[in-house]
Formats: sequence, C-alpha cells, structure tokens
Amino acid sequence: MRESQGRRRRFRALTSAATAVLLAASAVLTATPASAATVYEIEADWSDGTPAQVTTGDLVNAEWRINVNDDAAAPSNDPVDDVDFTVTTTSGRFTALPDACLTTGVDPASSISPDGSTLVCNVGTKNQGTAVVVVTPIEADGPTGSEITASGTIEGKTATLSPIDIVNEFAMDMRWASGAAYIEQGTGYYQTSFEWTLSSGRNSDEGPQTAVYDLTIASPQGGTVSVAPEACTPFDMGVAATGHPWSGGGHPADQTAGFVGGCTFEHVGGDRFRLTLSGIDYSPASIPTRDSAGGFLPVDQIALASGSVYVRIQTTAAGSVTVQQDPVTYTSTTGLTAQDDVANNSETKTWTPLGTYSSGWGRGYTGSGGTTWDDTYLVSAGTVVGQYLDTGWQRWPDRADDRLVGMCAALDTRNVTFEDFVWGAPAGGVDGVPFEYYTGPSALLDPASTGYDPNAFDCTSSNGWTTTEPANPSDIKAVRVVMTQGTAEAHVDDPRYHPGAVRADPA
Repeated sequence: MRESQGRRRRFRALTSAATAVLLAASAVLTATPASAATVYEIEADWSDGTPAQVTTGDLVNAEWRINVNDDAAAPSNDPVDDVDFTVTTTSGRFTALPDACLTTGVDPASSISPDGSTLVCNVGTKNQGTAVVVVTPIEADGPTGSEITASGTIEGKTATLSPIDIVNEFAMDMRWASGAAYIEQGTGYYQTSFEWTLSSGRNSDEGPQTAVYDLTIASPQGGTVSVAPEACTPFDMGVAATGHPWSGGGHPADQTAGFVGGCTFEHVGGDRFRLTLSGIDYSPASIPTRDSAGGFLPVDQIALASGSVYVRIQTTAAGSVTVQQDPVTYTSTTGLTAQDDVANNSETKTWTPLGTYSSGWGRGYTGSGGTTWDDTYLVSAGTVVGQYLDTGWQRWPDRADDRLVGMCAALDTRNVTFEDFVWGAPAGGVDGVPFEYYTGPSALLDPASTGYDPNAFDCTSSNGWTTTEPANPSDIKAVRVVMTQGTAEAHVDDPRYHPGAVRADPA
C-alpha cells in the first residue's frame, strides 16, 4: 500500500515536470518575432529601340525597376507604405507623370519640378518581395553636342542610364513678303513701312545674338528713298500684316511675338540700307501660333521677333517701293550654319494719290496685309470681303453744281453674293442720297449667260435699279450711289467719299 502511494507521488511529480516543460515551450512558440528592415534596389535601362542619337523635342523612354525586399532570411511580405524614388535628368525634361506615379493618398505626392529636370514618383503601398517597373518619358532638350543623362535614387541606392547624344538641325529665316496696308501721304513725299519677322527652326540650336541685313530699297518711279523718323519699331501700328505676328500693342498672346533688344535701321548710301538686330531671344516666354491677321504661322518655326522699318519716298506721283534683302548665312552657337530663305526676302508697297475715283479691295476689312494695289490678296471661300468705292470730286468746285458724281460696283455674281452696302465716309452718309441696287436682266451680270462679263456692265443705265434693298441678296447684281456735284461739295472737307460694297464668297 505504501509502495502504491509512492508510485503515485512519483507519477504526479513526473507529470508536473512535463507540464512545466510544455508550458515553457508554449511560451517560446507564442512570442512576437522582431520586424525585418525594408531593403530597396533600383535598376535602370532605356526601352528597347531607343536610338543612340536624338534631336531636341524627341521623346525617349527610361525604364526603372524598383525592388522592395526585407533583410530577413525568410521574406515576411509585409506591406510598405509610400515607396518613392527620384529621377533627375540633364539635357532632357519630364513633361508628364507616368500613371504608376500617384498624386493622392501618398506622401510625398508624385511631382515634376518647374524646370522639368526632376521627377518624384510615389508608387504607393507595396509588399516586401515586390518588384515595380515604371517607364518615364523624357523629352530631349539641349543643343548639339550635349547628352541626355538620367539617374534614379531610392533610399541611398542609385541607378544611372547611359547617355544619348543630341544632334539638332539649325535653321533661321528673316521674312518680309507681305506687309501692313500702311501708306501715308505728306508734303512732297509718301511714307510706308516694311514688316519683318525673324524666326528660328523649332528645336533648332541658338543662332547669333546680332544679325545684320543689307537691303536694297528703291522706287522704280525714281523718287529718292530715305529712313523715316520712326526708323525701326515693334510692329504695333494696328494694321495687320499677313505672315507677321504683332510685337506690341496689347494684342492676343497667340498673335504676338517679342521684339529684339536693339534695332538699328540706317541708310548707307544710294539705294542701300542696313538693318541690325541685336539682343535676339532664342527662348521666348510666349511663342505665337498665328500672325497679326489671324492666319496660322509655319508649325516648323518659332517667331522670335517682329517689327517694322519705315521709309519715305520723295515724290507726289503714284508709284511703288520695293525692299530686297541680300542673302544671309547664319552661324549657330554650336558652329552649324544655315541659309536664309531667299523666297521671302522681298516686299513691294504701292500707292495712288487722291484723285477723282478709285475702287479696290479693303485689306483691313479682313485684317489682311498688303496694299490695295498689289496682287497678293488671298482669302478662303466664304470669307466676307470689302470693296471700297472712293471719289474725290467734292474737291473740284469748278464743276457745275448739276453735274453728276457717281460710284458703282458690278458684282461678279458667278463667284460672290452681295452682303451689305454701307457708308464708310462721311460718317452717316450724304443726306438725301440713297443707295441703289440693280436687279435687272442684263446678260452681262447673269451667271448663266454666255455673254457674262461684269466688267462690261454700264452702270449709267436707268432700267433695273431700285432704291429699296431686295430681301434676297442673290437678286442684287450691282450697287451704285449717285449725287450732284453741288451735293458732293457740301463735304469738301472730307478727303474722300467711300461707300463699301461688302461681298461674301460662297464658293
């Protein structure tokens, strides 16, 4: 009996010991392990097909592989918040964030520096043991001889891309061609302007800071040409010129270029002149896309500056004056050369003195450059254009008061439709003098007739005219206004009368 009790006591003792061991083992198994530290790796490469040489403006793609791991022997796959890396580039710039780079719900938010040289990309929360690939487009932005380079960093680790050479074309051009419709008559002279625009090729290397242009400016009629008091100014006179953006005057930004730091226009002898432009800005803050008339500028060029040069022609007769620029070779800051486009190096202005009657297209009505008498006026179908009818008979008091003064425009009805007929001067028109509209059957104005010839139409006919404007504009084939000499002389202080026959081309 005693022996049995002893065995039971030994059994209980063994059991207690075993329980203690098990409890101790349990305590070891349920203890929380220490967290493993996050370890990052970064690798970089250009995307397949990336060329070894690019031009400013080209896009190349850089690939960045980010590995998120831990330093434990066995990976824990724990989540890691705000995995971000930074990429910097030279002779290139970032223009847009990749989709993988987050801007909300992360810190720091993904961003691009104002100069485009640095990109911070936060890909958000990633588990340890994860690899992320981000592609960053880089736009080449450097002169010939420079290289695109880029390096990425994350938590002290860096990866660098091999450089890519930048080789640009070099292009510059001075454009004259078509100027503003500006002619001014003074005592013994006429004054006019020639508009110019200096452009560089888009993505071209920079050219010289100073450009010199030798010009021949002459009037075929023989009047002596001299530099007008205005000499050289920004182009801001308020009269548009086809192919030339403004360079002053508070016009829309997309129609306005800059001016140069210095502009000298001088007479060097005979019919030879010299224009010197200095302080040329090859990185303008605002680049116009349209000219002063609203037309599109060449998409492969950047208008760096525009302006006007003014000349006086010593004559009182009708005539013209032409500027012709000598050929120019430009040299870039990188040693490249470019030839000026000789096709746009000339411009002609014409004028007629105030007389008894004239009629022509009003370039200002459509904001177009050129003058009334040159053959450079082009508009698209459907454009409303204005024809001016001018008379100066009011300044001839020796004519009998009952003599007639008339102005008339026969419409080219095959190509235009009448739009309106209004007084330009005197303001408000001439009292008691109505407009007249021709709706008659003349074959000369019938677009379906084999005898169609608006130039042969006789405006003095009495039949087919009405002073009531027809409701249907297509019924109007000609317009006129007629008054007596005495009525006209009541406006002797007006330099001219000009009602305008306004037309629309539907073709």
